[in-house]
Amino acid sequence: MPSNEPIAAPKRLLTIQDISCVGQCSATVALPLVSACGVECAALPSAVLSNHTGGFPSWTFRDLTPDMAGITASASSAPSRCSPTASPEAPACGARGAGARIAPSPQPREKSMPTYPNTGTCSKSVTFELDDDGVVTSCSFQGGCPGNTAGVARLAVGRKATDLVGILKGVPCRNGTSCPDQFARALESELAKRGPVVAP
Repeated sequence: MPSNEPIAAPKRLLTIQDISCVGQCSATVALPLVSACGVECAALPSAVLSNHTGGFPSWTFRDLTPDMAGITASASSAPSRCSPTASPEAPACGARGAGARIAPSPQPREKSMPTYPNTGTCSKSVTFELDDDGVVTSCSFQGGCPGNTAGVARLAVGRKATDLVGILKGVPCRNGTSCPDQFARALESELAKRGPVVAP
């Protein structure tokens, strides 16, 4: 027999949180958990992060706060039974992606390939490339003892410039300097031009 009892409207909840692509947190956890409890769960994302900010060495994020009003307005214009914001019985707010709460990752620096002249050595100059984190990605000397300069260049690739300065600066050969010492001085000059590298 069909029941004359009115069909109760489904319970609805709107979760306002970040979305982390990797990591068990925020909306990534809330959506399946609330849905498993039999509650219709809609999401209003405040930011999208590459991963959780805890336990990972770095992360990137895009703040969606300026888009939240537009998302809400667009979703509200949908038919009521399809609208994710149709009369939610309760909002659930998690971490917000506002700039005051989450600092944006620093913008990548452009790679540089400077050539620095050497003084007091057999080699005439050194050319190298640093990536966004100040790591040497390529290095070559012009002139000098081919075996020695090639060895220094190969050992430098993959190391942080700041580490190389500490290792190579002051290595003697002739005239109170050397090819490694000149390379270290060139790295110091390049790092000074770039300014401090902000850790993510």
